[in-house]
Amino acid sequence: MQATRFNTMRKRKELKAQRNLLFERFLKNPLDTGQALKIKIIDDQVAACAEQMEQGRKAEVSSMRFLSDPVAQRQDGPDYKKLESRR
Repeated sequence: MQATRFNTMRKRKELKAQRNLLFERFLKNPLDTGQALKIKIIDDQVAACAEQMEQGRKAEVSSMRFLSDPVAQRQDGPDYKKLESRR
């Protein structure tokens, strides 16, 4: 999980650096719609990375909450009985 998060963070950082470079060029020639489109595509990729990181963070918090919840870990709870009846 950590390796994936690290890769996503690195990819996001690289995309932001590339976007900033393109934006500097765009400021010199604001009528260049091709440049604006490239910036938009990179912005979408940066947003996707941010969303992926947030989902990973939520999954990690959820699993930690499950591990710290004694009711969820009990084997005599209602959910455990449902699982046992399906086996």
